[in-house]
Amino acid sequence: MFSGPVVMNPILMIPMWINSITGPLIVWTVMRLGLLNIPAKMIQVGQIPAPFSSIMITEDWRAVIWYVVLFALYMATWYPFLKVYDHELLVKEAEE
Repeated sequence: MFSGPVVMNPILMIPMWINSITGPLIVWTVMRLGLLNIPAKMIQVGQIPAPFSSIMITEDWRAVIWYVVLFALYMATWYPFLKVYDHELLVKEAEE
């Protein structure tokens, strides 16, 4: 985050904030509606890739589907901001 520079760049900070709110809200809603199991026990899965750890935590294969949906949503959120940032860098490079 700090080497990106995402943290100190307002253009890249906005999608990070948006995703940090929308992702958990979607997961909460999906679990509340019963479309995904609510975790019943605590499992330490920090070293396991996310789609697999999602299945282990929720004990539900549908977690992979929601992982892909969230990934697509996150990418759709980041894409316009990355294009603006890329354009800014290209303009700055052209000036130099």
